[in-house]
Amino acid sequence: MSKNILNWKRYYVYLKALAGIALIGLTVALFLATRTLIIALKNTNGPQNVTLEQLIDGTVGVGRYVTVQGLAVYGAGYPQTPMQADTQTADVHPPERLDKLSQPADAHPIDDNTHTYYALVDTKNGHMLIVKAATPVLANQTPVTATIVGVTQRANRNLRHAIQADLSGFNRVGLKTTPKVILSEGSIPGSAARALTTVVVIAILIGLSVLPFLYRP
Repeated sequence: MSKNILNWKRYYVYLKALAGIALIGLTVALFLATRTLIIALKNTNGPQNVTLEQLIDGTVGVGRYVTVQGLAVYGAGYPQTPMQADTQTADVHPPERLDKLSQPADAHPIDDNTHTYYALVDTKNGHMLIVKAATPVLANQTPVTATIVGVTQRANRNLRHAIQADLSGFNRVGLKTTPKVILSEGSIPGSAARALTTVVVIAILIGLSVLPFLYRP
């Protein structure tokens, strides 16, 4: 009898360890699912028509499903994984205000074949936002007026540093932008009902994972 009790206690220790690992994973999953739910609830009415100025000045925050118009300047972009700020900058080739600027004076060359990120420019008011392309674009592609639909996101650290390093170059040619927010072209918010279901299921699993810590053998 005592041997069975010892075996059970040993199994119980293993069970608690597995439950602890599950709790960590489920907590992360709950955080991500909750964020998805929040984004879905923010965008139940479809894409919101906004201006580049509203995106740059923070009037429209991250996680918003938007549609915005501007001049897509594919040469003013970044590769998939920008280098750190001191070794990476934009290669700018837009018209009008930017036609005399191929690169900021302190620029270092980047991949001139394709860009994952490109600039969307309001040439009238001088606002610019970096867009994450749905698919990589040719850097030498002719700029075109475009309507972009997608979800606003925070720029990752390397991209944020790269944009930050190029701000003086953009400012010199009369463009205002932000390193904090980008637009993910073609992204759509998930279903609110599906996201809510996911949150509920994960919450139930978390509750079950807590049970071994409540029981005392």
